[in-house]
This record gives sequence, structure tokens and C-alpha cells, in this order.
Amino acid sequence: MIRIKPLTLDDGTQILVEVEEAHIPALAVTGDDAAALLRSSIAAMARQVRDSLGADALGGEPPKEWAMEVSVGFKGEDAPVPVIVTGSAAGSVKVTARWKHDD
Repeated sequence: MIRIKPLTLDDGTQILVEVEEAHIPALAVTGDDAAALLRSSIAAMARQVRDSLGADALGGEPPKEWAMEVSVGFKGEDAPVPVIVTGSAAGSVKVTARWKHDD
């Protein structure tokens, strides 16, 4: 199931994150630890994107809107023992920026 959840960055900026929930077998890392790690990673990427789209970085007007999509996936085998012996990971970041001109 896909859900939209708010995420508050370290500087207090709130962004919306699309989250696809999946059943993940129990790992050595707790869900709270993994969520905190993911939250801090997304926040760091969002800050870098925001800074790179600022007026100072572009030498002009910053975009009126911008969006960042982050996709992270992990795949492993859980038979006969639930450990990742073989597996794969994939990720991508897509940034969309829009400038609107006043007529």
C-alpha cells in the first residue's frame, strides 16, 4: 500500500514523502533505527537539492516549486534462513523544478 506521509527536516521544513509499505522480516536493526536513518538521508538529499536550486546557486530567481522523488529498494532471499546471503539494492533520485513567470 502506498501512503503519503509528512517528513520534517532538521531545519523544520516539512515535506511530503510517498511511502510504499511492505512486509520486511525482522532484522538486527529496529524499525525505528532504520526509519531514523532513512529520514536523515532523505533530509540531507533534500537540503542539497534545495541549496542547489537557490537564487545564489543559479544566479537568478529560484524555482517556484520543486519536488524530489527518492526510490530505495532491497531484495534478499529468506529461505531456508532469513538472512541476506545474496541480494541486491537499487535506488534513484528524480528532481523536478518549475519556474513560473508572472504575466
